[in-house]
Amino acid sequence: MKSKITMLNRFLSQDDIRSKEHRQLLGILLLGILLRLLALPFTQVVDADAVSRIFIAEDWLKNPTFFSEGIWLPFHHYLNAFTLAISGEHLFGPKILHILLSCLVAIPLYYFTKREYSAKGAWFTALIFILIPVVFRNSFLALSGLPHALFIAAALNASSKSIRNTNISAALRAGLYLTLAAGFRYEAWLLIPILFLIFTLFRQHKLGLFFLLTASIFPLFWMTGNYLAHEHILYGLPGNYNKDIVALQNTDVSFTEKFKRIIYFPFIWFFAYSPFLVVGLSLIFFKKIKQKIRLTSRILWTLPFWVFLIFFAYKAYEGTLLMQSRFIILLLLFSTPFASLLIENVKKTKGSKVALVLFLATLIPLSYVWMQIPFERLFAFSYTLKTSVGEMRAASQNSFKAIPQVWKKEYLNYSEKVNANLNLKSGFVLDFISFENTYYLAYKSELPRQQIRIIEEAEISPTNKEDLVRFFKTHPNGVMQLKCNSPLFQAFEFNSSGLHLKSDTDTLVFTLQPLAQEIGMGIFTYKISPIAQTPFNEELLNCPEPNSADHYKFLILNNDFWKNDVLRKAKENNITFEEQLEIDVQKLIDTHP
Repeated sequence: MKSKITMLNRFLSQDDIRSKEHRQLLGILLLGILLRLLALPFTQVVDADAVSRIFIAEDWLKNPTFFSEGIWLPFHHYLNAFTLAISGEHLFGPKILHILLSCLVAIPLYYFTKREYSAKGAWFTALIFILIPVVFRNSFLALSGLPHALFIAAALNASSKSIRNTNISAALRAGLYLTLAAGFRYEAWLLIPILFLIFTLFRQHKLGLFFLLTASIFPLFWMTGNYLAHEHILYGLPGNYNKDIVALQNTDVSFTEKFKRIIYFPFIWFFAYSPFLVVGLSLIFFKKIKQKIRLTSRILWTLPFWVFLIFFAYKAYEGTLLMQSRFIILLLLFSTPFASLLIENVKKTKGSKVALVLFLATLIPLSYVWMQIPFERLFAFSYTLKTSVGEMRAASQNSFKAIPQVWKKEYLNYSEKVNANLNLKSGFVLDFISFENTYYLAYKSELPRQQIRIIEEAEISPTNKEDLVRFFKTHPNGVMQLKCNSPLFQAFEFNSSGLHLKSDTDTLVFTLQPLAQEIGMGIFTYKISPIAQTPFNEELLNCPEPNSADHYKFLILNNDFWKNDVLRKAKENNITFEEQLEIDVQKLIDTHP
């Protein structure tokens, strides 16, 4: 009888623990969702890749096809298309989906951390991940990183469960989660052999084979499709399909640029993860070594982090991985379980609790501070190190912030004016200015992709001109953005009777009315008619003279690298951006008389 009562008490005790866990996880999820919903009205989609993915999903909905080969992996397109079909619009539906997915990562991450690192600190890991500024920021963008991270976290948790319990079904599930992740991003392909190695190092060879069986399903399918279509099984892997671009990116690259590429991802990870956390965990790690405490199993689970950190640095070095903070989401996923050790090794005192609350409360606000501090001054002894750190910091000032917002605030006003002059049949032609500004205007227009034309060509060929004429004939009214001396600008003919676009078969006459102007660029409503109702005055574009101050200002303000460099130097010299801009412009004028 006593044994039955003891068993009942144990069961009830375990049930209480599970109930407490569920409440903790629910609280973390609700906090993550609530904070994101509060920030949602202040967010803007500033990533051209996110806009392109929404356009691809819209196109797919109009003509659903089964992807079996290509460069971009298909699962994120299917997911975005499903969201668009449910929501019926693209401004908020994809954002809400990615907000939910970013918070759901906390669930498998919690259980993985509890099993492999610290039951006591698992909640801390889950909470940190949803509050990390890079994760917070990307949850408002329709990018593949966070859906991919959710399946990676599920694969880690299932792999851990399989290894600990010698569970075949868990190994099969781990493989299925990872093959789903492999349909979102190529990084999951690299994780397959890494997790198989972890199974092997834990002496679970049989389970590793079961894992490999299901994990390989999608990569084998995609490689087969690419071989049949392109006779290259790895056609889709970045760097394989754009060798000319890679070669161009590695032409005349300075030693400083190469060094910057190598240290970029460790640098961004250090600040995204939090310098306070890195220092605290380093002290704990060295303390464990000094006390000769075995950390074998925990160290094995750090393998994905170290492999991917080296892999990212190598890919950045060879020019096949863009230096953008969004790519470190995977590094953050692999490293946040370490944070649980802080809770396990810090004594519970009033001071430690206050410090913990302050740390969590300042994670997001500090994303607006870290990249404003001129850390490069610490490395005055090395030109290469000082320049690299300064350029990385300057380039990350906007992209590191927790809430994505357009840097040139004028484009918020431009967007409102554009939208007020568009209707369901309008055309919208954008002369490429920059990835952030151009794609933001396209995204906010809410027009179907077929009614938007972004001109990015270095030159407009006769074939492209014919295509452009057909577009204007299909959409004879709309809005057009023109940039001085661009290929689109040069494709037009300006004379006293108006603005003309000629092809081999047609001549279109445009009547333009200005909506917004700035130096070197104008936004106009356009209307095609047999005779221009008002002659086009080229001065409406306010085209600056070559090598003039306005000419260089336009170039700098619409080039992210150049603009960030001015920001960096302004901070170094303790002057305003506008003052530093004037200095840099004058130097360019003096250099190019």
